[in-house]
Amino acid sequence: MTRKKRRDLTLITDELHSELAREATSFIAIGALLTEARGQLNHGEWLPWLEEHFSESTSTAENYMAAARFAAKFPIVTNLKLRPTALYRLGRALDDLDDPFNDRKTIKAILKAAETGWVSVHRAHTIADALRPPEPEPSPAGVETEADELQDDVEEILAGPPPELPPAPEATVHDVILPSFDQAVATLAHLQTKPMASFVATTHDPDRISDVIIFLQEVAVAIQNRKAAA
Repeated sequence: MTRKKRRDLTLITDELHSELAREATSFIAIGALLTEARGQLNHGEWLPWLEEHFSESTSTAENYMAAARFAAKFPIVTNLKLRPTALYRLGRALDDLDDPFNDRKTIKAILKAAETGWVSVHRAHTIADALRPPEPEPSPAGVETEADELQDDVEEILAGPPPELPPAPEATVHDVILPSFDQAVATLAHLQTKPMASFVATTHDPDRISDVIIFLQEVAVAIQNRKAAA
């Protein structure tokens, strides 16, 4: 008895991949045709037409159409290892902006994974969950966070009467006089650089100027004494 020659496993694997790719292309093409037909039917005609011309269930037709929508947007799927269930799920997500699968980063990660290995709907969910940002941990029951306490303080302040403001401090003689003195000294220091002829026409008599000089000398002595005592 002649034994049947065994084919190389690599060849078998390649043929299997080709058939699976044709299968994916087939239901994508069917979905595209169904979508096109539905677009030409009036309201109420779709389900009767589908029952007459499509041997599978309505949900299968919807899955095929979802796959076709996704493939139209991402044509590369026909060359990837995406299982039909994953393709259906991705296609349905295109109609819902809040669907976690309708996220470009998630789609990109799923398609990338399908370049090297088969991605089922379960694996697609695993990839999407891994990319989802973690939710903040709730505070333990009965324990307020710092933000909660701050919010409580703000609400208490807003709900109560306005707080009494402290009285404004009265201006002292020191506060009023010292700025004028500092300004006068700064002005005199600046005028020291000018020629004496610029001041001989002043309206102040020499005695008045001498009194100012004596006053400044007394202030200088007082400042020196204060520094020495410090």
